[in-house]
Amino acid sequence: MSDEERQRLDRLLTREFTNRLTAYNNIKRHARRPSRKHLSLLIEHLTLLDGLGDFSRAIAGVPASKLRSLASQAMSLDAANLREIQPEKRYTLIVALLNHMRVRTRDDLAEMFIRRMGAIHKRARDEMERIQSRQRAQMEKLVTLLDGVVDIVADGQDDALIGRQVRRFLAPSGDLEPLRESCAEVRAFSGNNYLPLLWRHFRAHRSVMLRLAQVLEWESTSQSRTLLAALAVVLDNESLHREWIAAGVDVSFASERWRKLVRRPHDQGAPTNRRYLELCVLSHMVNELRSGDLCVVGSDAFADYRAHLLPWRECERRLPEYCAKLDMPANAQDFVVHLRQWLTDTARTLDASFPDKRQHVTIGQDGEPVLKRTIAREIPASAIALQRSFEMKRSNSRLPRAGSTSVMPRQ
Repeated sequence: MSDEERQRLDRLLTREFTNRLTAYNNIKRHARRPSRKHLSLLIEHLTLLDGLGDFSRAIAGVPASKLRSLASQAMSLDAANLREIQPEKRYTLIVALLNHMRVRTRDDLAEMFIRRMGAIHKRARDEMERIQSRQRAQMEKLVTLLDGVVDIVADGQDDALIGRQVRRFLAPSGDLEPLRESCAEVRAFSGNNYLPLLWRHFRAHRSVMLRLAQVLEWESTSQSRTLLAALAVVLDNESLHREWIAAGVDVSFASERWRKLVRRPHDQGAPTNRRYLELCVLSHMVNELRSGDLCVVGSDAFADYRAHLLPWRECERRLPEYCAKLDMPANAQDFVVHLRQWLTDTARTLDASFPDKRQHVTIGQDGEPVLKRTIAREIPASAIALQRSFEMKRSNSRLPRAGSTSVMPRQ
């Protein structure tokens, strides 16, 4: 550790005249509920922690359990206690605490990100349910209109007269626009698609959520990087105010409902909707964080799970012994031959025994096997006798129930 880094750590233990606490005590800040204010404070806290310097070389090779133990000791001490400790141990405790709080802050930010996006989706779903409950009366009104039209058509003979009666019935004032708007509203929210309602609930949190997405370093644990490429497009265009942008983006990771909101044909103008692209990308980031397909660099709870796997060279070293235990070839060519032969033998065995399985399986018209519902067999008498013998042994082995006086301790 250089002299400059030591001086930087020592300054954490001194309190400036205008501050009530030392910078060291401010390091110990914890996450609170995922509100906009607390998210902003936690982002600033992570920026402060990262600005204190990179001490990764100082803790390289130290076991994680040892680092946690040192950080726990540092957490229980204040600045005055640390100033009384020998410099070597003092710097060790401070560096361990810094590393712990950086990891913990990233964990907290990722967790708050998931919870906040989940709350936004829940609010949109709740609004969808309220809209649908209000539209039930509107649906009944439209069904009543349709029923009236059917009555007019059933009673009339002249098509021209029927047309005039239907027009008077549907629009007594001559204006069909209110009826057209009612049909459009019912059509828009009849498919339980709440995604168009997300923006109004996300708008107030947009700034802090994009700051969070920018301050954390994301990494994909799979070969697909389309989501991270879409996130880069979102961050590059976050300062724009127009709804449609000309940026090309691959949204193949999203569902069809999302793609309809995010993209439109080029002949209609700029092809990408900026608002729904932001919502689509952040929503799918939450899903991939939960599934482990996306990780946060420097985190613990959302770290790359592949770092905990055996190195590939170690796997290669153990492969022959493992394959020998399973009686499998240890090279790719022989393994493929072995697997094909195993599948072929299994298929032949099944084909040979198929006539005896007709009560369980049939072949459908398309040539696919169809499992029949299995009819319960009558329980054999031997099984009933075995069950009774078990119950008798269990009842005979039970100890007598102790009274309240027998369990009292002796004086």
